[in-house]
Amino acid sequence: MNKTSIQFCLITAALFPPSLVSAAMSFTATNVRAGDTSGSISFDLSSCNNCMMAGNSYDMTFNHTPITGGNPGGATLSVTTNAPSCLIISTKTAVDNTNLKPSMSSAFNRCSTDSLTTYISVKNLNMASGTWGGGNLACNYDISQTGKRSCGNVYIPPLSDIPPPPPAGIAKELTDQYNDMRKDCGSAEKPAFMCSGVMLRVTSADVDKPWLPSPASVTSGGVSFSYLRDDAKFSRLAYGRKNGLIFYPTANRPGGKLDVPVLCAFPIDAATNNRADKGCGVSSNQTINSDLCRTQGIFTAEQWKTHYQQGNNSHSNQCGFDERNYSGYDVADAFYQNIRAMSLISAESINEQNELRLATWSGSTSIASQLPLQAFFYISDGLAVAQKDQQNFYNDTKIIVPIVKVTLPANTSQHATFSFNAADQKVK
Repeated sequence: MNKTSIQFCLITAALFPPSLVSAAMSFTATNVRAGDTSGSISFDLSSCNNCMMAGNSYDMTFNHTPITGGNPGGATLSVTTNAPSCLIISTKTAVDNTNLKPSMSSAFNRCSTDSLTTYISVKNLNMASGTWGGGNLACNYDISQTGKRSCGNVYIPPLSDIPPPPPAGIAKELTDQYNDMRKDCGSAEKPAFMCSGVMLRVTSADVDKPWLPSPASVTSGGVSFSYLRDDAKFSRLAYGRKNGLIFYPTANRPGGKLDVPVLCAFPIDAATNNRADKGCGVSSNQTINSDLCRTQGIFTAEQWKTHYQQGNNSHSNQCGFDERNYSGYDVADAFYQNIRAMSLISAESINEQNELRLATWSGSTSIASQLPLQAFFYISDGLAVAQKDQQNFYNDTKIIVPIVKVTLPANTSQHATFSFNAADQKVK
């Protein structure tokens, strides 16, 4: 689905009393997709000379056509200005989740009569359930001593709560992703991990909320995952653990879920906790150059293998394939070469997982419901921990994420399998 960007502009002297300079108000909806459940709305009050006088305050409220069949999620508001630092803004926000009517009241203490541009953003427009059939979101702007005035409206396309697939269907979904061995997702800017394969992270039994980034990940800016596909297979999980979580491929994630970018990829575990650049760069344990492959002129699987062998097959000496977009750089091919490199060292890579670094997401507990969690998983005897994770996630979000059993291949001729068992589910 294509992202929708719609703008309504209003230039009128009626917005403010005659003693004030007229203002240009633009009212924009961005990152709102038909069928999605999230987006942002921004207001830009430009050229408003003296409209925020010392001691004045304003209120902003939003009204819309009714939500049907569900409960809207919360929206948050924020204010930024181009005013001198001596401007003091005190903002209070409230959200009516029944009617999706965020409201804001701000007191401005002015220290200057210079022109002031105020940017007001409504973020995380979303719904916990139900549907939005499409309609106008109207803004009312009330400056102290002037009375309530309209600042325009914007059409928001139809939104809906897009539920995950039925739990019993998750095994087929993961199997289809695993067997989908495409080279890219349609262009040089869309690597295969965006639409195929299984992106998984092993987690510790000692952590109650493993979907939140660890302190080490917060510090480094990167989180480690592995990528499992029929041409990128391995027989064991990191640290010999038995359970973890799976993220949706970016293109497959339900509406309202975060897009967590992949930063880089390594054909085999890279000890990224000892690497710079969010785990993608130089290793503190290197004996030869271990910086990103592209910085060394390494662009093919064969070149990667040669470099790896020159470093005595040390995981700390390997280079990683950069997955961040640069002008003229083919990130899709880079990831495909990462997969090919696994096959060139298959006798080793089958026995040790590969490694991807994803950008660290927020550590706030409120982020949980926005994470693109496709499943919790376990191997062998890891079910009890997976059940604990499923229960704790449900307690925090009221979202049921299914548990699947993953059976890893023992050798390169075998295939991974995914199975769903109703009896495994702690929350039903």
